Amino acid sequence: MFAPLEEEKSFPGDSDQIDQIGASSNEQGLTQNEIKYSHQKERRNRPLKSMNMRRKVIVSLWSLIIIGLCLGISYKSQFTKGPTLNKVNDPLPEFMEGPATKIKRKPTQSLLRTLCKVASSKASLPYCHSYTVADVIDLAWAVAPLYSCRGGGPVEEKLYDLHKNFIGYLNAYGIPSITIEAIKLNSNQTYKVARPNMEPYEMQSYYHNCSYLRENLLNMAIRKLELPWEYVMWIDAHQIFENPLWIFEAIVLAEKYAVVQLFKSTLRLDERNQSDIWKRGFMFNTFQEDFYGGFLIEFGNAMFLRRELYEKIEYIIDDCIADDCDVTYCRAVWPQYYWFSDDFYPRYSEGVYDWLNRTKKIFNESRTYINNQMIHFYHQTGTFPYLPLHQILEWLKFDKDRDVKRDENFAVYIANETIARAVEKVLLTDGRIYDLTHKEKEKTI
Repeated sequence: MFAPLEEEKSFPGDSDQIDQIGASSNEQGLTQNEIKYSHQKERRNRPLKSMNMRRKVIVSLWSLIIIGLCLGISYKSQFTKGPTLNKVNDPLPEFMEGPATKIKRKPTQSLLRTLCKVASSKASLPYCHSYTVADVIDLAWAVAPLYSCRGGGPVEEKLYDLHKNFIGYLNAYGIPSITIEAIKLNSNQTYKVARPNMEPYEMQSYYHNCSYLRENLLNMAIRKLELPWEYVMWIDAHQIFENPLWIFEAIVLAEKYAVVQLFKSTLRLDERNQSDIWKRGFMFNTFQEDFYGGFLIEFGNAMFLRRELYEKIEYIIDDCIADDCDVTYCRAVWPQYYWFSDDFYPRYSEGVYDWLNRTKKIFNESRTYINNQMIHFYHQTGTFPYLPLHQILEWLKFDKDRDVKRDENFAVYIANETIARAVEKVLLTDGRIYDLTHKEKEKTI
């Protein structure tokens, strides 16, 4: 049924041919592997100069970019970084004695904008980059102390209104100002003008004893000033000037003279804004030398000083708890002036001689004034009873080194409790400028 299959035919060359094809294919695979391996070996042995150079260039460029950014940020922060804003100045505990704060003797931050020294030599001209007085007005700071021992009332409101007008007067000239407001420690007084975190333009401060405070607050403000400054002025906030160019003349004169008084004469107004008293400025009178001719003299009220000299004298005398700080400052530039306290109140006068004798060598009688009349507005305040205070201090055997101290913020205070109470009593009874307590107010009503 089934037909037998035909016998398979065999060809003698088939197997040999297959073996030859397999062998040839194996040889071809080995050859490709060997070629691939040889290529890899050759690539590994090939110099990588081009790739390494490319990587080095990229890394160098990025490094330079990062370094440049870092330098730029640090350079920008050096010239644009403002002062650190502190929180409210928490008063120190009363009678906490500490080392007197030194004036910061750091290099001036305004070297590139310093006014050309009027009396300088040609050798200093390469360092001068400003030839216009208007360019450096923002380096002349006015310090306006603000405090009241009264504890409120219409008189204090009048002083605060005059202060507000005075700051606006300075702003009209572009003069930067510091309002340093002080309240008494451990009292119910509150800050009415100076706001927290507004330094250096508004500073909250304090005082231990109600005594002569103006110059002390001036020094405290300067020691906290971190912005660039080259000149400082202190002007009572109830005054203005008739000469509209007074600030420009003051800067120029301050480069030639040690002490500049910002007026030649003072016109004091009464409550009706009419002329009441006319006084000559002390510096103007030193050139006339007619102190005993019956003229009334205005000692302080408006002074101008360059930074270089302030750092040399270390501080404007401010520890005259019974007045006379402005008189002593004037005598430092013209020591020939006689002051009656020297003979009649030797204990009190002796306390100012250390500062006076050291400073008069620095000032060396270099002084001037501006041809300017100052208008003094009426502010209905009590008089500072310096004569009764001198008498009390002499009777209590006052010793400045023992009885007057400073705290860590350079604030002056009376460390002798007996003298402190006596001074405050005289201010209350004779001067009528001390802060009355509620019980004392009730008695006076």
